[in-house]
Amino acid sequence: MTATANFAFVAADEVRLTEWMVASIEIRAYATPSASLATLERAVGGQLRPPLDQEREPFWSPNPWREAVASAREHIRHALRSEAGIEHR
Repeated sequence: MTATANFAFVAADEVRLTEWMVASIEIRAYATPSASLATLERAVGGQLRPPLDQEREPFWSPNPWREAVASAREHIRHALRSEAGIEHR
């Protein structure tokens, strides 16, 4: 196993994450001939201010959760690499 971009949590954490997503995330589709998808995505992201936004050029700024989310993701990647015996880069 060398790919650690996708990972799973222990069962209890998966349940908590799923509950949060069900309560907090809503997905909608909107067709528009007047704007590119990237332009529309940026406009919507700027309005909704998603806390998990980790784009290099964020939808909105400042995102008070950005550093905590990036740190948590790196911690998980490091733990998975360690478990798999993969050297941390």
